[in-house]
Amino acid sequence: MSKTYTRDQIELLVTSSDKAAMRAVCALFRQQTMDEQTAEKTRHDNSRGFSQAHAKVGSELTAWMTSGRADGVMRRRTGGTFPKWFRNPAGSARKWTANKSAFAGRSRIEVCREIALHYAGQLTLIANGML
Repeated sequence: MSKTYTRDQIELLVTSSDKAAMRAVCALFRQQTMDEQTAEKTRHDNSRGFSQAHAKVGSELTAWMTSGRADGVMRRRTGGTFPKWFRNPAGSARKWTANKSAFAGRSRIEVCREIALHYAGQLTLIANGML
């Protein structure tokens, strides 16, 4: 018989472990549909993955944590801050663009933890195999 997790246990785990907070964001990313993952946006009202408010930042964090691989499996250790500037694609008129996200300049772990706590209910369902 497998362990059943409560929302309180998930919240405690996310607040006490950097790795758990990072893994939680990756787990939420895996709940996004393929077209949502590619677009870094929420397109379906299916109560899975990120809401529109967190889709872009959650996708960017997951891309960083997974070293850019699309499987959503975490490969990096904790650390760093969320970028204040983004490098524009080649051929763009401007080389850099300011990150207008409310998360810009904040610790990646802090952002992961905030996002994970926001979705603690969904993470509980994921942990219990219900999603």
